[in-house]
Amino acid sequence: METKRYSLKPTGLIAAVAMSLVAGSAVAQGVADALRFNRNDLVGTARQQAMGGAFGALGADLSTVTINPAGLGVYRATEMGLTLGVNAINNESRYYDSKANEDRVRVPFSQIGFAFNNSLMREETTGLVGSTFYVGYNRIANYAGNEKYVDPFSHNSLLDYFCTEEQRKASMTGGLAYDAWMMNDTTFVNEVGDEIPISYNVWENYLGNGKLDVTFRQDGADGSGLVMVNKKVNTRGSKGDISFAYAANISNKVFVGGSLSIIALGYEETMLHQEVFDGYTVVANAPTSYTYRSYLDQNGAGVNFKLGVIVKPVNALRLGFALHSPTFLSLNEKYYAELNNPNHPTGRVERTVDFESEYRYRSPSRIIASIAGVIGHYGLISVDYERQNEAKSKFKADDDDLTDYQEDAAMDGINEVMKNYILQASNTLRVGAEVSVFQPMYLRLGYRMKTSPITSDYYYTKPKDTAISGGIGYRMNNFFIDATYVCGKRVGDYWVMPDTSEGYIYETNFPAKLTTKTHSAVVTVGFRF
Repeated sequence: METKRYSLKPTGLIAAVAMSLVAGSAVAQGVADALRFNRNDLVGTARQQAMGGAFGALGADLSTVTINPAGLGVYRATEMGLTLGVNAINNESRYYDSKANEDRVRVPFSQIGFAFNNSLMREETTGLVGSTFYVGYNRIANYAGNEKYVDPFSHNSLLDYFCTEEQRKASMTGGLAYDAWMMNDTTFVNEVGDEIPISYNVWENYLGNGKLDVTFRQDGADGSGLVMVNKKVNTRGSKGDISFAYAANISNKVFVGGSLSIIALGYEETMLHQEVFDGYTVVANAPTSYTYRSYLDQNGAGVNFKLGVIVKPVNALRLGFALHSPTFLSLNEKYYAELNNPNHPTGRVERTVDFESEYRYRSPSRIIASIAGVIGHYGLISVDYERQNEAKSKFKADDDDLTDYQEDAAMDGINEVMKNYILQASNTLRVGAEVSVFQPMYLRLGYRMKTSPITSDYYYTKPKDTAISGGIGYRMNNFFIDATYVCGKRVGDYWVMPDTSEGYIYETNFPAKLTTKTHSAVVTVGFRF
């Protein structure tokens, strides 16, 4: 099957925007950051996860506030609960003909909540029958993971990218390689007499007049490349939702609610890129290997608002609708990079300064429509549909004064690229079912699927995000315990070498295919009174 290649103009613009940010002593924010900040996993209580998160028309669950706060109005008693779990994460990469696996196990704190129900008007059947106030925490995204990418016979090198015209003067890329003696600079005179600067790495043969020997790194057996690439990416962090919510029960037919959520986000990424050259070097005593390392730390907080309604026209049918406002985040970002050339005469590791940037981010709003059918005390089935236009993601410089005009203009460029070329609306479908085999035991099944927020012209592999789940629950009058297993799968692309049409003269650069599988076991314990 022929691999689809997309236009490189958008990513070329992103590279230009990134360089303007570097010049302004800030670190480039881009599509990967937007997708990370927008991300919401299948989270919440064990019951909600077991049913695929399809709670927009149901309610009476401590995590329903993350979907539709009107569901709190369904409560008829006060409730408190705690959820803990174990996550096993496996990342499998396929990069050209090589495959690599990395695993990670975590024990996250998933949820804690308290819903205080006031049903003093329980004898009433019309008007305000009851109300519920809620305060609680839900971990809504988990960023932990280990990734590994291997290509033992590459024709390309990350140094090729560092030597491009856009990168060779940037302190975190070309400047770092130059200081570590992994790059050579020269000039040539073109046909009209202009002196043109050119950079090339120490493993390349310069032919003069601005030309490099394109056959130089293709001398391996059977045309195999001569650069061994080994890259690792370790990530950690999460996104949490601290909510304060209120919901009302009107005539046991209409439930309305709203919430204010404080969003706390933390993300750390350490990247290690190693290369070993196995060919003939033109420069005597040239290094045959190097290691490039970068570190990224993002921390921030923000707010969003949620409004929802649930209508029960008849006992067997529930209809729900919720609107989530954009999340307004204020973020602080730190970044540095270093390059180690083991043959450097000083033996030191070249390192950039610590770049630090403060900026704001606005995620797109979300709309959720839900329907559920309830079959007495025997069971129920529920379906949620969610839509989020991720093309409306927006970065903005932290300050509005004129001293930040360059950074603000650069972020405007990123916003335009995301809106017009890369991001699109995503759709999420959640389906859940619960059956009472015999009181007080319940069996549950769920499915969640999210379509790609990336346009089809941008990715080689159409990103996919799915999860299946199942669980069991035991519920008495004043106590309940639920246990759930969730199997999630996310498929997408990762650019081991940065994506650019002009950076690699030896072979076309392709991304690696990354498949992330998560296995989660969660337990919720709660009390009603």
